[in-house]
Amino acid sequence: MNAIVKRKDQVPATADEAVDAISEWCDAEGGDFAAFLKFVKGTYHYGIENDVLPLGTRLMPNMNELRVGFIKWRDGEVVEQQIGLVANKAGVKREDLSDNDESLWPRDTDGKLTDPWTQVRTLPMKDPATGTEYVFTTSSEGGNRAVLALTRHWTRQYKGNLGKLPVIEIGSDTYPHKIYGQVHYPVFKLVVWESEADLIASKESNTASFLNDEIPDLTGATP
Repeated sequence: MNAIVKRKDQVPATADEAVDAISEWCDAEGGDFAAFLKFVKGTYHYGIENDVLPLGTRLMPNMNELRVGFIKWRDGEVVEQQIGLVANKAGVKREDLSDNDESLWPRDTDGKLTDPWTQVRTLPMKDPATGTEYVFTTSSEGGNRAVLALTRHWTRQYKGNLGKLPVIEIGSDTYPHKIYGQVHYPVFKLVVWESEADLIASKESNTASFLNDEIPDLTGATP
């Protein structure tokens, strides 16, 4: 069975490597967990085969299951995670974690001190047309902003749409960066609110399980 592979340089993972490692490990483990969905250079990928989810695909985000926090890396392995459910006011702040003495941080291949903790956000989503479940996972600044923007739209519109579920379209946009050129970032456009009955009436999928999905514990994952 595949798992997280140790990096030869033995330094903390970058944001992209963190998401890749989490996705690969969870997909390889199988079970009832949804496929991890990630955004890479303007394209959404999911599953162990790195399949593409087309731009414009409509998904139902399960905002009640939004989680934020950090994962800690050592020698290319996840050794600890502190990820909390936002709805339970369990979001984690970096200053509340260990390893706050930057002089003791490991160095990357360029000799730069690197925080062993990587920030992460996870948000379950479901395709109302197929019943396929995903967990959007991000450690990038653009991804974090996209989740935050969606959350703000959802909270502002929620009371006017009681009994309904939000439906978004996944998209992509860019902004100019003085070093990296055009940088892609994900966009989640809240397009409509639909009643749950209308969305799942013709499907046999278990919506109750989706509304109670949990993110698997990655601590102790080894090659």
